[in-house]
Amino acid sequence: MQSLSTPTLRIRAVLAIAVALGGITDATSQDAQTQSPPSEIPIINTVIESWPVDAAMTRQQEQAIWKKLCQPYTPLATRIPLDRWVDSVASLCPLQIDRYSLEGIGLTADTELQFRLDRPPQPLLVHLLLALKPLECVLEIEHGVVQITTRDAAEYDLPMRLYDVSPLVDGSNAQERLAAAKLLIHTIQYVIDPEDWEVLGGTSVIQLQPAKSKLLFCVAAKTQTHWKLQAFVDQLQRARDETLPLEPAIPNRSNRPVSPAAVGEPERAPEQAERTPRSKTALPRFQPR
Repeated sequence: MQSLSTPTLRIRAVLAIAVALGGITDATSQDAQTQSPPSEIPIINTVIESWPVDAAMTRQQEQAIWKKLCQPYTPLATRIPLDRWVDSVASLCPLQIDRYSLEGIGLTADTELQFRLDRPPQPLLVHLLLALKPLECVLEIEHGVVQITTRDAAEYDLPMRLYDVSPLVDGSNAQERLAAAKLLIHTIQYVIDPEDWEVLGGTSVIQLQPAKSKLLFCVAAKTQTHWKLQAFVDQLQRARDETLPLEPAIPNRSNRPVSPAAVGEPERAPEQAERTPRSKTALPRFQPR
């Protein structure tokens, strides 16, 4: 067997180290793409309990999908066909294309998505929603499947969800709590996608359902409406738990002293001597020793 010289062994050792480092770098970059999403993302860090009403998807399966969608992602091109982009992110989160619905509004699987490369690192979900908005398309999650479809198609297959809004409803008795819950429903219908609710001409529905000591909202709406609703009720609960700081006093910009009435204190009544000036001929008051 032919022996190898020392320089040859050194060269091979250097090459082996380079290959190993290259593998480590690739693994590190891959881990960076699949790292856990930050916990401060609203749909990951929820406060108000809610559950999907789905015969083929549990709450745990749904949360797993949310975490996949919230992984950090950086677009590699400003324009890319939809089907090619879906294939490129399959390792992060598998997606399906509702080709039939897209063809109904003149789109195809090779319609280009547009991304901005100058944006800071953001979750995959954010980039996708921004790219779908000009196309009048939305993202739907149902039966454990994430699907890209049209707004019109999403309105006729609404995912259902239960929300436990008991912590948001105050009242000393059941009647007052029901009235507070109905007011909350009214607020939701007028601030979250108002045109989508049935009472305003849309197809989404929200109903109040008492359950023993709890008050539940039964909601049928598009997935993106559910995300907004979850973020809204979560923020309401956080606002109730926080102590709001007192507003600072308004600074006095003039050189005149601030009167007690200006700062909310009752003004003292002037003395009788100040209201009735003394005459020049009046005798001085007797001062006992």
